[in-house]
Amino acid sequence: MTSKDDESLGHLMANCCGEVELTRKHIKALLRNPQMRESILARMDDEELESADVDDLSPSDFDALCDAAQEAFGEREAPVAKTYTVEGGCGPYTVEIIGVRGAYMVCASEYDDKGMFESLKEAKACVDLNWLGKAKEEVT
Repeated sequence: MTSKDDESLGHLMANCCGEVELTRKHIKALLRNPQMRESILARMDDEELESADVDDLSPSDFDALCDAAQEAFGEREAPVAKTYTVEGGCGPYTVEIIGVRGAYMVCASEYDDKGMFESLKEAKACVDLNWLGKAKEEVT
């Protein structure tokens, strides 16, 4: 395993096990998607943020934008990219990868949300890591 592999695995583990943390890169990806942009900006008190460049936002404005984006994810307003079914001790439950290109989150009714991931491949790896191959992808 190379140091790049170690770094990638460390990033994956941190995102699979830690709190959901949005970066400016994630926010930019979310705002490029019309559905997510509308959902996020509808939660904002400051209309001037609608036309602001994410890189130029003050720390407090960026935090407010992150809060709005996390709320949109929490309300499951992001598109579903992949759906899995997992057999649990109390029966089957759903695991979903939601988001848009550049910003994905793994959501399961039985567990805390995991992410953010910049690629669908990283989010799928999180599903594999957390459910050890027990997640069966649903074909749509």
